[in-house]
Amino acid sequence: MHQKTTLLLVSSAVALACGACEIEATPEARAANVAQLQCGDPKAAADEARVLHDTTIVKVQPMLFRAGADVRSDGIMRVEGIKLLVRPPEGVSNEEMARILQCHSAKAILGRVDPALVANDPYLLPDVFVEIEVVSEQGFVVVKESADRVWQNLALLHRATAFAEEHREHAP
Repeated sequence: MHQKTTLLLVSSAVALACGACEIEATPEARAANVAQLQCGDPKAAADEARVLHDTTIVKVQPMLFRAGADVRSDGIMRVEGIKLLVRPPEGVSNEEMARILQCHSAKAILGRVDPALVANDPYLLPDVFVEIEVVSEQGFVVVKESADRVWQNLALLHRATAFAEEHREHAP
């Protein structure tokens, strides 16, 4: 009887410990953390409006990975995020743009931004935390975005593609 009780207690402790490891932070908790760390600049609202309205998306492409590849198959391609080749407003660094877009997305989750203000806003997905990184690749500014689930990344891809189509640059 003593061994069963000890085994049950050890199993329960392991289950609790492992269960705690698997708990993901909610989108709201992740957004609140970003807002606290990144969104304290008082001129951020003006910068946010400028970046949202004056950034041109030149190209949208999915970031893909091969899932389940083994000797017998080529695997299945999955969308793990999107890449936006952009032209940011004059004078906005990659670091500033990343902070502004991260704050914008976080504030939308926290209800501080109306997601309907920008139709098909490519930098957020309602109720979903979006990881955003701004980098230079081969001389271009690239916004990389990813969410936790494949279907969320597909939704980001559709939003960004629709936004880019609506705001396409017209050649002279």
